[in-house]
Amino acid sequence: MKSSKQKPVPKKRGRRAKGERAEPVEVKRLKRQLHQSAEQALKELPVVCDVGAKKNSKGYKIK
Repeated sequence: MKSSKQKPVPKKRGRRAKGERAEPVEVKRLKRQLHQSAEQALKELPVVCDVGAKKNSKGYKIK
């Protein structure tokens, strides 16, 4: 069975209408960490490596 994933709502295109408010921008991780303790900041960091590597035509990883 396929899992039912929710599709994200697409963003509106073009300029905002007059009087329409922009969505609030999420505060970046570094800005949040300035006001956190060291323990809280370390808990928030991702644990899994999310950096990949390209592979050439023979399957070897490139720097």
